[in-house]
Amino acid sequence: MALRSSEGEKDTASAIAKEMVRYDRLWGVGLASALLATGANFVIWGLGVGLGTIDPGYPLLAPVPIIAGSVVPPLAASLAFALLGRLTRRPIRISTYSRASSSPSPSVAR
Repeated sequence: MALRSSEGEKDTASAIAKEMVRYDRLWGVGLASALLATGANFVIWGLGVGLGTIDPGYPLLAPVPIIAGSVVPPLAASLAFALLGRLTRRPIRISTYSRASSSPSPSVAR
């Protein structure tokens, strides 16, 4: 059972231990997501070419840009999260807050 402070939060050591980044899994998950994204994009591309809605000669939908657009973002996200894990005490909380703050705020009627 975790110790609680007077404010009702978990003990600092257990909270920090809970948010430690497991780098052995992080890189595997990043690579798996890159491979799955590439496979899914090729399935969609193949369906589009097969149905005639995508021109197979269109250069931006050639295999190299599809691979680059599917592999680079998950690997970059894994690298960014690994850097957060190395440089901060609570990388999960920081990445959650940065995603929430980047969403557009609802418009306010005046």
